[in-house]
Amino acid sequence: MIKFGGNKKSYKKIVYKKSGFLNWKKRILLSASLALFVFVFWAIFLSSWMLIKNIEVKNNKTIDGNKVVDLVQKKIVGNYFYFIPKAKIFLIKPGGLSDTLKQNFPILLQTNIRRIFPDKISLNIVERAPMGIWCKKGAPSGDYISGYEGLKSRLAESQNYSAIYCYDYDVNGVIFQRAPYTSGSLITKIYDHSQEFAGSKIGDRVLNQNVLEFLHQAQVKLNSDFELKTEQIILGTDSEGAIFYFASNWFLILNQKADLDYQLQVLKNVLDQSVGNQVPNLAYIDLRIQNRAYYKYK
Repeated sequence: MIKFGGNKKSYKKIVYKKSGFLNWKKRILLSASLALFVFVFWAIFLSSWMLIKNIEVKNNKTIDGNKVVDLVQKKIVGNYFYFIPKAKIFLIKPGGLSDTLKQNFPILLQTNIRRIFPDKISLNIVERAPMGIWCKKGAPSGDYISGYEGLKSRLAESQNYSAIYCYDYDVNGVIFQRAPYTSGSLITKIYDHSQEFAGSKIGDRVLNQNVLEFLHQAQVKLNSDFELKTEQIILGTDSEGAIFYFASNWFLILNQKADLDYQLQVLKNVLDQSVGNQVPNLAYIDLRIQNRAYYKYK
């Protein structure tokens, strides 16, 4: 006769032993996983591993590389959430760091930032190149004077360095550093008489691309086609035009909103057909109005 009771008791004991073994195995696996998580978290967020230790600055010409390094180090001091260092390489935000550098160094045109694992960042500096000098009045001038006397008055203003502020501007028309006033035709000098950008500061755009291109092309073509060397450009309002003062001591007034080539063709016709050999006696030629040319002798 078979006794089922004995087998049932034996079966329960076996099941109990297997169940206890499985629970112990799970505890070991859970403890190991937790320990691994804690170690990885500590290694990534809390240890000195992957902390920025080396900051490299390349291709800086006028900017002091040590000042750049100091600024970056100040930027990454401190912690996120009280315990995660900002200096961790994977937490460095190149875009935000680049913006901070541009705000503190206006001469910076571009900063290419590379994170080099595990503890280095490299900053490739691209500086703005001066295209010319832009000047503004220190204070509003008196009553507006028209005609030849007005032209001479604005020229005198542009050469009074104690009463104006001058800055280097780049290819985008952005002023980025104070500039000493210089005379001669070796570098483009623009005196902004319009007061449109009187409140501008370093880092601001003071010449839009269309005006900048017009002035540059005019200066180049006047030199190459007419052998006229520009000593000073006086930029007025749209109605006042762009005034070019030449080393030969006379003024040319152009409309910066109109076609340049057409105005230069009119200039050629006036010089060839009307002025002739009286160029040394010229006071100015005014081409602001289409199909009209006004000129005056001294």
